[in-house]
Amino acid sequence: MYSEIRGLHQAAYILALFAFG
Repeated sequence: MYSEIRGLHQAAYILALFAFG
């Protein structure tokens, strides 16, 4: 469960990088 949340957070971070990029 924790790993799933962590993976989701990583995906959101990458999405934010693309948005700012």
